[in-house]
Amino acid sequence: MRRFSRFSSVPAAGSLALLVALAAACHSSDRIAGLSAEPDLVLQVDPSLNLKRLPQDAARIEAASVTDDVLTLTLTYGGGCREHRLGMVTGTDLGSSNPPYTLLRLVHDAGGDACEALIRRTVTVRLDPLADLLRGAGIRAVRFELVEPGERRSGVGELLYEF
Repeated sequence: MRRFSRFSSVPAAGSLALLVALAAACHSSDRIAGLSAEPDLVLQVDPSLNLKRLPQDAARIEAASVTDDVLTLTLTYGGGCREHRLGMVTGTDLGSSNPPYTLLRLVHDAGGDACEALIRRTVTVRLDPLADLLRGAGIRAVRFELVEPGERRSGVGELLYEF
């Protein structure tokens, strides 16, 4: 993975231009991963992504699909007694392939819920923030894998997002 931090021309391999500056303008250090109890999330693009700051309560991604600018996830996790908050984050590192490659990380804060019911939930994630940044660099698609809390790659495989 390569971190893109300054403007350069965009070769066919998919280098990024000005991502750090653009993402920094949208980033708020007070907002960790845009966590929400709502079923509709927005991808948070963070050029200084610090995985140690993110909640890492267990959750599994059972299924995933991309339609237009929306990632739909089917999740399972233990709980049932407290409100759970979820988020989806990515940094500005992209693999130099065509189209470029990145990781999207699920963030789960169980709020200290020690109950053991198996919760199955569908959430959507707006991918527009990633598309907006990449379009500025002349990129029209990105491949990605989903990472579950604890840095475990999900079993759904690689997904393609075209915009």
